[in-house]
Amino acid sequence: MTNIMEIENLKTYFYTEAGIVKALDGVTFNIEEDVTHGLVGESGSGKTVTALSVLGIVPSPGKIVDGRVMFHGENLVEKSDKEMQKLRGNKISISFQDPSTSLNPVFTVGSQIQEVIMRHQDVTKEEAKKAVIEILETVRISEAEQRYYEYPHQFSTGMRQRIAIARALSARPEILFADEPTTALDVTIEAQVLNLMQELQKNFGMDLVMITHDMGVIAEMCKRVTVLYAGRVCETGDVRSIFHEPLHPYTTALLTSVPSVLGRIKRLAVIPGTIPDLIYPPPGCRFHPRCTFAKDICKQEMPDAVEIKKGHKSACIRIDEIKGELLSRLKQAREEMESE
Repeated sequence: MTNIMEIENLKTYFYTEAGIVKALDGVTFNIEEDVTHGLVGESGSGKTVTALSVLGIVPSPGKIVDGRVMFHGENLVEKSDKEMQKLRGNKISISFQDPSTSLNPVFTVGSQIQEVIMRHQDVTKEEAKKAVIEILETVRISEAEQRYYEYPHQFSTGMRQRIAIARALSARPEILFADEPTTALDVTIEAQVLNLMQELQKNFGMDLVMITHDMGVIAEMCKRVTVLYAGRVCETGDVRSIFHEPLHPYTTALLTSVPSVLGRIKRLAVIPGTIPDLIYPPPGCRFHPRCTFAKDICKQEMPDAVEIKKGHKSACIRIDEIKGELLSRLKQAREEMESE
């Protein structure tokens, strides 16, 4: 497979009064052409910061301090903000988690989408308006010509999410980062939005990066996945391989604690503790304070993700010793589900 984007040793820190928050501390993975890629992990793992870093829109006091983001042979980290403005929304785009905050309440939805089109395409206002109506129809907004003039508050949550996706796609980007696109939606609307995104990806010929905490969404939408924890990559590989043979304790914990993956079971596994304070991250593997497999060596060395088998990388220093137990735990959880 050909990589459309290569993210190498990406480090993004936030310089706060309390200290330096190492939100991303050496994130490395590739996005392949024509392969939907998932970024998964708990809140605070670095998923959204990864997307913001790629697009060069890390909010203050954040700053990319190291690493490369290679796209068509160019390092985006080295580009000026003016150069990135030409790429954002045009070649690389993002739909944000909460359309209620990403859509401006004082402007009509039509004008907000039209602005993106006119910024990146040499078209007249009338041509841009026509394109807006077409994209609204594409994301299944009924009576699009009339609703062009309406404001975000006049739409339901699900419709606002589709409008946010329409704006992100309006300039036909090559890559779309979809940040938790179904978080605020009920199950029925969630399914509609996910089906819509699959359809749009096919019709627009774009590469899609799904950012989510939901392993069920990953299973449905993605072919490859990168598991993030506390600003580090735990595991990356083919979705089928990771779901059937996870090679990191954190991935296994996610798979056994999410009901949308395992179905209804008597007792969900719980990941003890919380994501660490990234001003003072634990030494060694960042997951070791919560890991039932941790030994002293895990506290001493911070492992990078290395290839364990073809296309499947793990950042667990003890994986050769414990992978049998990881599979056993996953099997036990699935057997409990099937016994219900």
